[in-house]
Formats: sequence, C-alpha cells, structure tokens
Amino acid sequence: MYNYFFKILFTAFSFILVICSSVFAANPLGFEIGKAKYSDVKRELSDVVHLKNMGINKYSGGRMVVADNPELLGYDGLQKVTLVFDHKNILTAVVMKLSKGADSRRDGGFMYAYERLSEKYLPVFKNLQTTGRMTAGFTTPTRDVHIRMMSSGISDVFDLQYLSNSFWQRYEANKATSKDIQNSVQYTGLVKNNLF
Repeated sequence: MYNYFFKILFTAFSFILVICSSVFAANPLGFEIGKAKYSDVKRELSDVVHLKNMGINKYSGGRMVVADNPELLGYDGLQKVTLVFDHKNILTAVVMKLSKGADSRRDGGFMYAYERLSEKYLPVFKNLQTTGRMTAGFTTPTRDVHIRMMSSGISDVFDLQYLSNSFWQRYEANKATSKDIQNSVQYTGLVKNNLF
C-alpha cells in the first residue's frame, strides 16, 4: 500500500518537475541553453540574420557566432547578440547588448528586463542603484543556467548574459587562475576578464 502511494507521489513529482523545468528553462531568442544545437539555431536564424563566425571560444572550446543586424530578430533595443556553442555544438551561452531605454516600460530597458526575469527565475544578487553600475543575477530552478545583467551608469546599453553552468565554471576557474598569476608577479596594468 505504501509503495503504491510513494510510486504515485514520485510520478506526480517527476511530472511537475519536468513541466517546471521546461517552463522555466533559459531560452533566450527561443533557443534553450544546454539543449539547442548549432544546426537548429543556424536554420532558424538564417532567414532573418547572417551568423558571422568569430572563431573558437576559449571557455567552451566551441564556435562563437555573432548575428549581423540583430535588430531584425524583433527584440526592441537589441544591439548585439553573440551565441557560444560547446565542442559538441550545443548552445552554452548567449550574450546580448540591449539599450537601457528612456523608461522602465519600454522593451529593452534594464528595469523592464529585470522585472521580467524576476518573474521567471530565482534571484541570486542585485544592485539596482539609479546612478552608477547596476547588476543583477538569476538562476533557473534547476540551477543549470546563470543569468547576469550589467550596466554602467554612463552607458546607454546593458549586457544580458545567459551562461550554462559548465561555461560559468570554466569562466570562474579562469578568472581565479588569472588572479593567482597577477598576485604572483608584480603587476601594474588593468586586466579585464572578458567572456570572449
């Protein structure tokens, strides 16, 4: 009797987990991080934009492409989009540059994007000062994708990044190694740890 009850409970929980994971999956531009294949992305986008090959990404070991004329994708404020794939041609990161917008109701505005992401994902951190640098971070309920928003006070654009957990771990490991190298020698320059 108890085994039957637990089987039903486990089945129901599994079903809910599958539905939630698909509903809350990170799918910028309609492509799910960690699932979408390069061939699918290229097929879907090739009618709208040209994907320019930017070489091999140092964190994923796979190709990196930039969409020419990203405004044609139909997202208000989208100025640049970079798609990063892993060595198996699976989408592992999407990095977008969007306009902040004059007010928070405009598509593409930082606060509008923040509010929409807050409704869908789990918050990790935020610093939403009205002046200066604004940042926010989210994760999926399964914690397999990190979503980061960053904006400096003087810029009229902000970055929105969707990064798979494996991409994020390699990026963070590289950042830690870079800091160890900087600390082991006398260093007097400015080092940027860019994603690309």
